[in-house]
Amino acid sequence: MFEKQMGFRQHLLCDDRDTRHGVKSWLERVLAAYGAAPCVDIQVIAGQLILNRTTADYIYTKYTPLKLRYKPGGRRVSWHEGTGSDGGPGSPALPRGIGIGNL
Repeated sequence: MFEKQMGFRQHLLCDDRDTRHGVKSWLERVLAAYGAAPCVDIQVIAGQLILNRTTADYIYTKYTPLKLRYKPGGRRVSWHEGTGSDGGPGSPALPRGIGIGNL
């Protein structure tokens, strides 16, 4: 439905002139900084659709799960306050306060 207005064309869905200009400027700054290289920033934006009154129903039925499936401790993170390691066998010793753990 909004495939032609996703990513680096999502500013076209902004009704407000100032918002449209701000979103377009942000997208242009990202392209100026990274170019069209397939870095994570470009890849994420390429699949983005701006959330507003026009797109809300589409986003919340097409992309957003309505049931939360997250389980605490199920997502790895690269920073946590602690011993400096994740505590597993053979864990590398890292500077105190920097480690790998679970949320």
